[in-house]
Amino acid sequence: MAAKAETAGAFASIPTRQSLVATGAMLQAFEMFCSDLDAIHANPAGLPDGVVCIESTPRQAPAEWTEDEDEETCPCGTCGRPTPQQAAARRRDRLESLGKAEGSGSAPSPPRAWSVMAQIVGGEPYHRPIRARITIASNYRSGEDGEDEGGVWPSIFFLDSISHLMVREGRVVPDIFDILGASTRRRLAKKGGAVSRLRVVLDMLVGILWDQPPIRLDDSAGAEVAWDRAVRSQRERNRAESEYQPITPSLFPKECSLDGTGVVNWSDVLVPELHHALGALKAGDQAPMRAMMTEELPQLVYSFPMFSHSFCETLLGEAEHYEGSGMHIQRPNSMNNYGLILNQVGMEHWMSMLQLVVAQPISNLIFPDEGEFLDSHHSFTVRYMVSIFPTSSTRRRRRKHNHRLPASSSRPEKTSDWTCIQMTATSPLTCVWGSLASPQRASRFVE
Repeated sequence: MAAKAETAGAFASIPTRQSLVATGAMLQAFEMFCSDLDAIHANPAGLPDGVVCIESTPRQAPAEWTEDEDEETCPCGTCGRPTPQQAAARRRDRLESLGKAEGSGSAPSPPRAWSVMAQIVGGEPYHRPIRARITIASNYRSGEDGEDEGGVWPSIFFLDSISHLMVREGRVVPDIFDILGASTRRRLAKKGGAVSRLRVVLDMLVGILWDQPPIRLDDSAGAEVAWDRAVRSQRERNRAESEYQPITPSLFPKECSLDGTGVVNWSDVLVPELHHALGALKAGDQAPMRAMMTEELPQLVYSFPMFSHSFCETLLGEAEHYEGSGMHIQRPNSMNNYGLILNQVGMEHWMSMLQLVVAQPISNLIFPDEGEFLDSHHSFTVRYMVSIFPTSSTRRRRRKHNHRLPASSSRPEKTSDWTCIQMTATSPLTCVWGSLASPQRASRFVE
């Protein structure tokens, strides 16, 4: 088992807390969260074996990460349930009311949330490290005295794809913590010492990542069938990834580190000027990055060189090799008969690193509101007939059109290959970076 936890103190790199968090409930929750992290890093041997590592320093997060978006809605507006718009308005009202309670004066200030990243490993078929984002808000309470004191469980989001009955689009169903929380706390308390809410959450996360459910399921409601279906789906994905023999194994890492570093040599992937600009941006100098960008549409669409020619050839060669391997292929959508979903062929972790190291800082620079947080991606290739896009100007006007080939044609004679890496932020935004046929193109579309 890899090192369980980092050893740096939770407060080592945190600025003056009063300068970062609101007073009142949020400050209390933040203090408790930091204290729980300190206790974990002081005794990493007491963690479950499945906790590979956990960050020591919380970072600010949008309050929306702690909001429950599973409220039952109905678009008709006549059945008594709220419409999606009404549910969204209720969430905004709750945020404003919390902000008024915690802020100074009468002006509402949305409450801050805080999060840390952890890497969790379970049993087969969930035996590969998966990144989990743990987010708390002002209602977090440690509960070390054995009482929950009315606190709310942290929100958990898995940043790596997983097929699991208790995970919906990456988000762990919060009800599981209410069901398992008390028994887990009692079991851990028998081992001695105080048991924080964060410690209980980590234990439960490891506990659900097995092929057997952690609780007795209601078979009459089909829960056992649904659990088995999710486990089989995860096993099938694992099998497909392990059976494929890639040309370039470096494109198929088995995990993504918490910060996306340490695996990819970006100087070989990116054009030199972008690689240099990213280094300067990390050091606080925005000028090189902005200098290499062309603003195609004011504050909306930008283009810049991205992938090196050699990497484009490598990625295209790998995609064509997979197409000819006989492995199952799921197309990106019903209008694309020649695309390849890279996430589902074993390249998800590589694309996650691209998102963390390359796309995130660029998005944060040019789209500071929508692109501040990128927490998922849908990465795929698409292939178009050259005749559909004869010129670059026509390509810009008609880029959403996809030509369907006759059934008798197995492959177009001339094609133009593009890789679209869609980065989904917390708001409905999609960023598409780079082109294999023309690495000088990069665009942003608002859906």
